[in-house]
Amino acid sequence: MENNDQKKKAAERIKQLRTELGLDQKQFAVFLGKEEEFQSTISKWERQKQIPGAEYTALLSQKTGKSQLYFSGLDEVVPAVMNSGRRYPLAGDIQAGAWTDGVETPEYEADYVTLPDVMDVPPYKMKAFRVRGDSMDKYYPEGSIVFVAGLFENHIRPESGDVVLVRVQGKNGLFENTLKEYVIDEEGRKWLWPRSHAPEFQAPLYIDQHRDEDSDVVIAGIVQASITKARKRK
Repeated sequence: MENNDQKKKAAERIKQLRTELGLDQKQFAVFLGKEEEFQSTISKWERQKQIPGAEYTALLSQKTGKSQLYFSGLDEVVPAVMNSGRRYPLAGDIQAGAWTDGVETPEYEADYVTLPDVMDVPPYKMKAFRVRGDSMDKYYPEGSIVFVAGLFENHIRPESGDVVLVRVQGKNGLFENTLKEYVIDEEGRKWLWPRSHAPEFQAPLYIDQHRDEDSDVVIAGIVQASITKARKRK
């Protein structure tokens, strides 16, 4: 039998959700995909007469992103983890020559990747990306994960020697996401170097001259850390 404290917590959490959504009990029933008559069950939850069963806590969890235990009036026990770290959303893949619509995976749908605390990285707002292809394989072999801090969100600028996330928008409206080393030469010219073993990715890009009618190059972020996959020997 559920104890009174558990019933009280479940009731408060469900009522709080309904109130934040601005719904009455009938509307909340429809929100859950039920008939308006289901309000009688919701009333029992909120009056601490009944705790939602597994079917309904799963539904509430799916609708809100909170755990089933939360709507059961229970608190999750988080085990201590020796190798803890910060978690960042995996926004997508980076691959030179692969053109996409440029839409990153939304944070609420993304998988998360943990950056170990042993890595000394500033507390920037970052996203993780998976490296595909070999356009930057001297630094990041295919399958590596890179953690990128956006320039705009973090008010930062690249310095010579930084590895940057470069976004190229083609004339067709599609985007190419790739990694390059940002280099400023002795004459102050700015270059993007691929640092690849592949012959097709050897030439640097002189970005000051690359804004033309066919494409537009933007440095979108700076790589702050990586989880590097070992390069396969051929």
